[in-house]
Amino acid sequence: MREWLLLPVLAALWILESTLVRGVTLFSGAADVLLLAVIAWAVQPPVGRGMWLWAAAAALLSELGSAMPPGAYLAVYLLGATLAWALRRRAWQSRFWLYLWLVLLVSLLGGLGMYFLLWILHGGLLGSLSQALTLVILPSAFLNLLWALPVYFLVRELMYWVYAGEEVEA
Repeated sequence: MREWLLLPVLAALWILESTLVRGVTLFSGAADVLLLAVIAWAVQPPVGRGMWLWAAAAALLSELGSAMPPGAYLAVYLLGATLAWALRRRAWQSRFWLYLWLVLLVSLLGGLGMYFLLWILHGGLLGSLSQALTLVILPSAFLNLLWALPVYFLVRELMYWVYAGEEVEA
């Protein structure tokens, strides 16, 4: 139930993303702060089912201001949350390095997935994949890595605030 308290935080991040962050582009790529927040929340140890709520709410907010087909952001955000949940439990000792790795991986996979989705929907009338990679996908992944640090520490502090009464490993 505590995760519902953080929905206003997602709304504030969405407003920040749609006004400030989307104005800072590299070629045609832009950062996705909501994706960063979803992954940062999902790698935190006490977070349980709330990460699915965060992923769904962030996807809904992203789709409100996007021309992408419905469900595209949901698939990317759920991919990020699922990978974070799976790898957090099994393979990684450092949450921060896991977070950075996932930001890069999900940014690239999500960008490629959205490109191929649009390519299918528009009958192959999009530009080439090399153009999409060099002008949109790779610059977006780079900008996501730049915004990753402040978003991670913001979400980590929110996690400490939400789970204040519980034992949380640093």
